Amino acid sequence: MLIAGICNSNAQTSDDIFTFKGIPIKGSVSEFSRKLQQQGYKYEYVAPVSGEEQVGLTGKFMGQDVYIYLFGDKNSHETYHILVFFYKAKEYITIYRDIRNLLSQKYNDPHKWTIDNTSDMKEYPNMETIEAIRQGNYRYYYRIFGNNNVDRPYIILTWLAEGIVLEYYNPYTLDKIVKKEDQRAMSDL
Repeated sequence: MLIAGICNSNAQTSDDIFTFKGIPIKGSVSEFSRKLQQQGYKYEYVAPVSGEEQVGLTGKFMGQDVYIYLFGDKNSHETYHILVFFYKAKEYITIYRDIRNLLSQKYNDPHKWTIDNTSDMKEYPNMETIEAIRQGNYRYYYRIFGNNNVDRPYIILTWLAEGIVLEYYNPYTLDKIVKKEDQRAMSDL
């Protein structure tokens, strides 16, 4: 059932509401990877990426075969981003709509969440739009923000040329990392 893969957000602290598969998006990438492996995901590799730590896993998410990529700050190893790529998906429209509908049901409390659907699929896409997506000239996305005064998303669902991608972030950690990178870049100016 599709709902089984959507993350749990019933925790009490502001940082703990940002979860993936019931696991708070915090702590080191290796700790987060171990917790997902305990849920049955298979460790695949550690990718060398400039500026960040990355781990790849495979498994089932919402009944679909997926790659899961975990990203963390290279210095602190703190997890801030989880990317789920539905690499074997064939029915992009159906998967995108199903996930989007479940997300909108789960995160429908306007006191806790803000949904940005300005670039979302409002109706069944025509062939021209589908071809534009395949060519990389267009994408649909659906974003969820926590009402926490941090201008970073918690969840982004995207249908792009490569397929369907579902991303989870800890907005606080992401904001801290982006600000640190901005300060580092500004020192060059």
